[in-house]
Order: sequence, then structure tokens, then C-alpha cells
Amino acid sequence: MNAGNRAFVLVAAATYNAFWGAIAVLAPRRLARFLGFDGCGETIGWRATGVMVLAYAPAYVWAARHPEAARPIVATAIFGKSLGAAGWLAGWLTGRFRTRTALLTLLNDAIWLPGLASVYRAR
Repeated sequence: MNAGNRAFVLVAAATYNAFWGAIAVLAPRRLARFLGFDGCGETIGWRATGVMVLAYAPAYVWAARHPEAARPIVATAIFGKSLGAAGWLAGWLTGRFRTRTALLTLLNDAIWLPGLASVYRAR
């Protein structure tokens, strides 16, 4: 993966995280309903997650500008996205999450893993 593609992946991730994080903080109930979590009356968890997601946005921008030093940030992102996907899968397998909630892990985790893995492997 060339430097331009690496930067594109990281800037796209930053943009997505800023957008998703802001929605989770500002409109947690709407986000939960959109993602299929109808009975989710608690907003604190969605807001806390939104803050964590927002925190990655400037880190991704920094990583795009400093690719030679970005591996720890990208490795942390891969770890977090892997945990998110595994957590959703565990919730689905145990019946806590309905299949329609898969959009959450698809948008936040699964679609980003291949690009981040390519960024991580690139030298």
C-alpha cells in the first residue's frame, strides 16, 4: 500500500470516527434505534463510546501525517476494532444482540480492519 492510500484510509477513519462519535454523544437514543437497539434506554454507554470513538479521530489524522511513527496507533486501532467485532459476535451468539444489530460492528469495526491491517503492514 502506497503512502497516498495509507493516508486516505487514516483520514477516512478520522472522518468517520468524528462523525459517528459526535452522533453517539449528541443523539445516543437515535443512534441506538437506528442500529437496531430498540430497548436501549441508557444513553451513558452510547455517549461514553462516542467519546472514545471521537478520541481516535485526531490520532488517525496524526498517523496519516506521520506514517513512519504511526504503527502503535494503528495497532491499537486494530486491537480495538477486533475486540469490538468479537464482542458483538459474543453478544449475538449468546442471544443478547439480534442479527439486525450487526450494522454496528460492520460500520465501526469490520469494514475498517482490512484497510488498517494494510496500513500496519506497510513500511
